[in-house]
Order: sequence, then C-alpha cells, then structure tokens
Amino acid sequence: MSPLTRRLILVTVAGVAVFAGISIHADVGALGERLRGFSWAAFIAALALAVANYAIRFVRWTLYLRHRDLEVPVRTSALVFLSGFALSVTPGKVGE
Repeated sequence: MSPLTRRLILVTVAGVAVFAGISIHADVGALGERLRGFSWAAFIAALALAVANYAIRFVRWTLYLRHRDLEVPVRTSALVFLSGFALSVTPGKVGE
C-alpha cells in the first residue's frame, strides 16, 4: 500500500470518527424526535423533483448529441451523462 493511500485511509477514518463523535455529542435522542416529526411526504416530493430534474437534463443531453449528429446508444449515453455528476457531490462542488 502506498503512503498516499495510507494517508487517505487515515484521514477518512479520522473524519468518520469526528463525525461520529459530534453526532453522539449532539444528542441522538433529539435527532430521533425530529425524525418522528419529519414530513416524509415533503421528502418524497423533493426526491421526485430531483429525479425529474435529472430526467430533463438527460433529455437535453440527448437533444444536444442529436444536434451534433452523434449516434450514441441510450445506455452508453446515460452512463456518460451520469458519470459527469460523480464529483458534483464534493463540498462546494469543487470536483466539477
């Protein structure tokens, strides 16, 4: 294992430990109370809107490929399209 890999693993483990410590300190019982009062219907609606957003973006991607006269199978196109979002979940979208 290279030194860089060991460092990355160490930093990841340390981050998880810090997050776990903060979570335990922040009163897990209060978190449970908030989750019981959470509007799951709103969560499902937000999830549906997010999926619709990605679907619309994929349609635009497909139209762009068609406009550029590029023939790409739908499965391959979807994989390429979704791979573009892999690093968008980084803090501050630094990965983009």
